[in-house]
Amino acid sequence: MARSAAAPRVRFHFGSPASLLVVAAVVAACAGGASRLPSRGLQQAEPGSATVARDDGARAATEAEADAAIKASPVPSAASPAPTRPLGAMPSAPHPEQRATPPGETVKPLLQQVLQLRERELQPQALALVDAELAKTPTFAWRVLRAGLLRDLGRRSEARAEWNRLRGEAGAAGLSPDQLVELAELEWMEGDAKAAAVTLQAALAAAVGSEHEPVRALAEALAAELAKNPRPRLLQIRDLLGSLRGAESPRDRLTTLESLMRAEDVDADVRRRALAIASSDEAGSVRARAVQLVTPAPGDAAEFVVAALADRDGLVRRCAVARAEQLLGSAAAPLLVDQLQREDDERTFTAIDAALCRLVSGRDAEPFAGADVESRRRVAAAWLQHLEVRR
Repeated sequence: MARSAAAPRVRFHFGSPASLLVVAAVVAACAGGASRLPSRGLQQAEPGSATVARDDGARAATEAEADAAIKASPVPSAASPAPTRPLGAMPSAPHPEQRATPPGETVKPLLQQVLQLRERELQPQALALVDAELAKTPTFAWRVLRAGLLRDLGRRSEARAEWNRLRGEAGAAGLSPDQLVELAELEWMEGDAKAAAVTLQAALAAAVGSEHEPVRALAEALAAELAKNPRPRLLQIRDLLGSLRGAESPRDRLTTLESLMRAEDVDADVRRRALAIASSDEAGSVRARAVQLVTPAPGDAAEFVVAALADRDGLVRRCAVARAEQLLGSAAAPLLVDQLQREDDERTFTAIDAALCRLVSGRDAEPFAGADVESRRRVAAAWLQHLEVRR
């Protein structure tokens, strides 16, 4: 992916729908988005048989695994999914917004805003803008864009339904060959190989003339793969990122994140985008894994740690404590002492105190093991005083 000339200054925010890591600035600075992501395919990991609920009280197993990883380096642990070895390539159709503007019409400001939101990993907000526009002017182009955003959010059945509605309303020749390929890909991923084969035949029949040679080659490659595999062995990078955004369970999203981070042929820009997505996941376990995996630039490490320590989930904050030690060493002490003054989670408080005992010399103190609020208040005050004296 090409980059713009100047990347914006990084700002870190965790734990909200719009939150992004350091990688978000890089993602936003890329001239290309999902439409320009490499079309290489990756083996799709099978989702875990047990679903992890999204509420905090139901993710004990995942939290225990992540807590164990706090004491280790941020590289994937032995319990992480095995590296995914690419098995080949799954070609990619052009992204819908490439054909969202009717010929001869300039890009409207609202469309530009939608595309910018998508580049910043704010697909839900982009979809909301599209839905609002469709409520006023339900045009074909906006519905095409909506179908693409649904796919990028991992909502493939809804994207497929949107394309089928468009096809039904526009008639047999209403969709272009590349749009038919897009529909066939969704049908294939949804397990309907028969429908995908029929749609690909329609795409091939419509792809007449030299201007359609690339799409025809794509459709032929997909048809050959479909004949051998009723379900795709590989997913496009675009669709793996969609699974990372939209898979129902945190465990499935974690599996997808690990696959993207450890696959041999995934480039750095895709990994940054994956971490940006994971950093704003609603599940603390996924955000915690992002904290463990991100490597900020040295000049951004302190800001990264501050943002991660401010996350609403104690699990994420405990991972941030470990990263503070790894990235900043003794320079992390003021940040940790500051967090100690307002930390209300006992386990996170204990982790911060233990880290300070390792990082700061000259204070004769055993790691904190108390549970009551007053004891924590005294320990926090003692650390603050000790640091002020050292200055």
